[in-house]
Amino acid sequence: MARPLTGRIQSRVLSDGSLAYDVKIRNDLYTLGRAPEWTEKRAQKFLAATLLPAAKLHQDWWELIPQRRVQDEAPEVTVWQACDEWVAWRKTRSQNAGTRNAAESPVVKHLLPFFAHTDPGRSRDRLLAEVDEDLVQAFIERKREERVVLTDLADKLSEATDEELRDFDRLAASDTADLDDRELELLRRYGQQGGRYRLSDPEGSGRISLSSRGLKDSEINRCLGTLSSIVGRANRKHGLYLPDPTTDLRLNGDHPERNWLWPDHLQALATAARQLDEPTGRYDHNGREAAMWVLGLCGPRVSELCAFTWGDLTDEGLVVRASKTDAGRRTVQVPSVAREALAAHRSRLGHPSRDTPIWPTADGGHRDRHNVRSRLLAPVVAAAAEALAAGDAGPLPLRLTPHTFRRTACTYFYWLGRDERTTMHEIGHKSSRLTLEVYAQARPRDQRQRAMLARWFEGVEL
Repeated sequence: MARPLTGRIQSRVLSDGSLAYDVKIRNDLYTLGRAPEWTEKRAQKFLAATLLPAAKLHQDWWELIPQRRVQDEAPEVTVWQACDEWVAWRKTRSQNAGTRNAAESPVVKHLLPFFAHTDPGRSRDRLLAEVDEDLVQAFIERKREERVVLTDLADKLSEATDEELRDFDRLAASDTADLDDRELELLRRYGQQGGRYRLSDPEGSGRISLSSRGLKDSEINRCLGTLSSIVGRANRKHGLYLPDPTTDLRLNGDHPERNWLWPDHLQALATAARQLDEPTGRYDHNGREAAMWVLGLCGPRVSELCAFTWGDLTDEGLVVRASKTDAGRRTVQVPSVAREALAAHRSRLGHPSRDTPIWPTADGGHRDRHNVRSRLLAPVVAAAAEALAAGDAGPLPLRLTPHTFRRTACTYFYWLGRDERTTMHEIGHKSSRLTLEVYAQARPRDQRQRAMLARWFEGVEL
């Protein structure tokens, strides 16, 4: 015979000396209120007459607790104060150094940097009462985006030269690695030299690597659990009545880390680029459609794209000369759809000479990686995202950079059955392991997507 459901009332002394009453049924603990509004007798009567009957019917009994009366003397607890008190409390719960550090780590590394202040300039400390579900959702998205950036950064570090990996300034200026401002910021936070020294350590030496690839969904959930515990602890200590902002926001599982483009996405980008190219005049030099096809179907590094001249376009393909390694100097086959876009782009330029950059700046010089991102890629991504929002192909990846196209081209080669050595040569890798394990994604079952690829690569030697 099952035991009857029971509950109990617990009293505790708050930091200001007043008395508060909590109710516990099963493993759920909630605050009823504080004296003099609540007494032991009133709490017991409310438990027996209202909360227990609701709990026996499997209702959300905690929703029947009256809302607290707003009191002028209720303390204003900041996120920083609540986190500091929680860490101090957790450290008293265990003598094991590893356990104590594990409790402090998510607070110091992730929760405080995001929640502690209301703005990047840290002009005002955020109150714990200001942490709501929308802010927690923004935290989740920030950590997922950070994970994508770090994974992309790890791929780029694998292509940097040994000299660049021993000098942060040289790596930051490298066109081969092509690191943007966000990646450099995270590299300073998560980077290390020789597997031991932080980049901020003046005594550091050795190759630069990452100490973390960001938080998995399970680790984000751990941070949310810590935040929930911090709010609960502050409620009990200060007599607050703050709801748990992490309720129903736990994540179900990890998602693919490396971003790449489905054929539908690349088609949408090329279409948007063509529409941007159509008005003739001041912006004829951009050639955005040709850039989308070459990036997505040939997979050059952004530094290689910037260095291409019309003399590099031959019957065999695009000759890559601007590379720091022997493996990078190669000839990449150009599919017919990309050749057609290049021909249209060359016609708009007035059939320039062999030494003219294929994608020149407005002054006729070579672009740099920053110019490619802001002038070629950003307007196309914005237009394609707007067009995709009205369809059913799904949104573009969270973060789309020139490196996304390089990973996309390698994936398409793999889908079409190109052998490992040929793919490795086309991409310019020194190792086939990097080509297949890091870049190539699983083949799609969607026959329509595979048919698009077959049409684009028609006539290309696989």
